[in-house]
Amino acid sequence: MSLEKFADIYHRASERKGGKQQLESMLSSPLSQQQIANIANDRWLAAFSMKVFQSGISWSVVRKKWPHFEEVFFGF
Repeated sequence: MSLEKFADIYHRASERKGGKQQLESMLSSPLSQQQIANIANDRWLAAFSMKVFQSGISWSVVRKKWPHFEEVFFGF
């Protein structure tokens, strides 16, 4: 299986969303390095944790491992 080229994906998305301009209006702009650096550690942890929960991992597994999360993230 070969990877699809980004240009092909972008073209298909443009067609589905009503053109390049419409597609571009739906995209968010990336944060600058300074904006990223200003995000507090607890916000990163919250975002990462949310993704873990959203991935379908059992709550009991997360509860068992949570003390280790806190240790790794210095008690956030």
